[in-house]
Amino acid sequence: MSIQPSKISKTTTTTIEIQIVADLVCPWCFVGKRRLERAIEQFKATSSKQVDFSVTWRPYQLLPNAPKQSIEKSVSYAQRFGADRAKQMISGMVQIGKGEGIAFNYAGKIGNTFDAHRLIAYAKRFNLQNEVVEQLFHAYFENTQDIADNAVLVSIAGKAGLDQAKVQAYLDSEEGNDQVKEQLNRNKKDNISGVPSFFIQGRFYFSGAQSPESFVSIFNDITSQQ
Repeated sequence: MSIQPSKISKTTTTTIEIQIVADLVCPWCFVGKRRLERAIEQFKATSSKQVDFSVTWRPYQLLPNAPKQSIEKSVSYAQRFGADRAKQMISGMVQIGKGEGIAFNYAGKIGNTFDAHRLIAYAKRFNLQNEVVEQLFHAYFENTQDIADNAVLVSIAGKAGLDQAKVQAYLDSEEGNDQVKEQLNRNKKDNISGVPSFFIQGRFYFSGAQSPESFVSIFNDITSQQ
């Protein structure tokens, strides 16, 4: 009697590509990152599909004309929104952060984020964008560090796994300037006027720090068509 070889079914893995347009001084961008992470965890825990997620970060500047020399956050917020409204906004954001596991701290300084975005572009070469973005958000919003200071950026790069000496040389040069400027101009073509903004699989777009359930719904739509 011959034994027939068993048929082995191959499981197809789907890659869901996500582009996030964000600025490092945008608190809702930090919240949006946390909610996306929770959504990915929820989806993987409940779906029978084999899915990988590829996340790419694109730059946006809420304060494109901010000087390199940073100023106190409290001063910047009061100038932009008025002192009373700024206090209300900060208080509300601190409460929202607690629900997301973020300890928002509005002490410290705010400055131009262009070089921070250059660092994120550099990190993409080593597949370390997410690590660098996490460290930047943590440094700015929770540790009150000045992420417009290149010395701070070099330290952050090291914590994320990058070679600090090479990052220092990169930041001291003009390398990456044109790339970031091109991406910032692309935002205008894509009609992006606020952040965070999410492009998922090149077909789904929405702005704002959506709920994890909103992301999971889109992930299910994508995988159901595979």
